[in-house]
Amino acid sequence: MIFSTVLSQLKNNSLTIIEGLHDLKKAEIIELAEALKVNKTVTSINLSSNDIGDEGANLIADALQNNKSITSLD
Repeated sequence: MIFSTVLSQLKNNSLTIIEGLHDLKKAEIIELAEALKVNKTVTSINLSSNDIGDEGANLIADALQNNKSITSLD
């Protein structure tokens, strides 16, 4: 439930901080990365409670190439 709310807010550019997401699945990391590509309001992301692995890290890194608002990533 929390993830779907965060995803919706990301897509609507109505979120500035992402935290409290735990144990994300691969499909959720993919969705998160896609939403980050178009989001213009998030400044901070905390994914420290997730084992996203190399593939997930690469997906997030690719998304951040397009997102210039993020200043903090944990």
